[in-house]
Amino acid sequence: MNRHKNNNLSVGVIGKDNHALRLIKILEKSDLVEDIKIYYHRDYKGIDPRVTNDLQTLFSCNAIIIASPTPSHVEYIQKLTKFTGYILVEKPLVTNIENSKYLLNLNLEAKQRIKVNYSFIDSPVFRKIKEIVTKNRLGAPIEMAIRMGHGFAYSDKYIKNWRSTLSTNGVAEQTGVHFINAAIHLFGGIVNGNIKSENFSGNGDVPDTSMITLDMANKARVNIFVSYSVPYQFDLLLTCTDGLYRYDGVAEHIHEPRNYYDEDGRFISPPKTYENSISYRDNWDIGLENSITEFLKSTISQEPLNLESLNIALSTMEPIFENKIHTN
Repeated sequence: MNRHKNNNLSVGVIGKDNHALRLIKILEKSDLVEDIKIYYHRDYKGIDPRVTNDLQTLFSCNAIIIASPTPSHVEYIQKLTKFTGYILVEKPLVTNIENSKYLLNLNLEAKQRIKVNYSFIDSPVFRKIKEIVTKNRLGAPIEMAIRMGHGFAYSDKYIKNWRSTLSTNGVAEQTGVHFINAAIHLFGGIVNGNIKSENFSGNGDVPDTSMITLDMANKARVNIFVSYSVPYQFDLLLTCTDGLYRYDGVAEHIHEPRNYYDEDGRFISPPKTYENSISYRDNWDIGLENSITEFLKSTISQEPLNLESLNIALSTMEPIFENKIHTN
């Protein structure tokens, strides 16, 4: 295992732009990180001395973050076979069933050094939902519905981006996976899953809109709508037997009790009993920072990473691949 002194970690990042740049900025602010090395697969003509096109340079790091385009994730994991530190892979981990099988066949020691960056489950909003479900705060969960969309598919940036051509499953594997993964962490395994995907913008070669339905082990149903071809929207509604939780990207709300009536004894919408303001961007940024910090602390402690989380990351792709991944 790559050793380090106290909390002075050396971290390598595969990728330097877009989301990789967000991760680099988090590392730069972290008190746990002393040194950052950045691998870029092309010749680099910039002035950042941390950037190299020699992947071997990163092997001296305590940890490596794979933040390259999704189709290259397993390729880099294979190139890092002799790397003995910890590896954080951006979500999703894989893009096809063959890559899933390859990772399932890794030895236990290698698996316990890999974390997948599903950062939504480290966000304040998810933690509130987890508390509600775990403590039965609003009774039994019946349905969770998530709608997330914006007009990315109509931008020049999208048309020139790998997401519009190389991402086989499109927006489902780029965005929808966050909520599939969250559903498994909340409600247990997926009993049945269905996905319908289309390209509505006419741009790119992959689906820009997906509707995903999941039947969960605890009998709850999850409905997920994600799109790059619509006006901006975000809404998450958790319906339980005794109350409602809603997050609209601006604030969290809880409405209860179930049995709430007007003066004539007819059911009406229950009152708001909880409100917490948190923007969509703040929630996402906090989740990302929490996920990175947790990974860095695991690197410091050198304890084996949670194998169940890796198995859930692989199972997350089942409804997208429309195929079961046997993680046990």
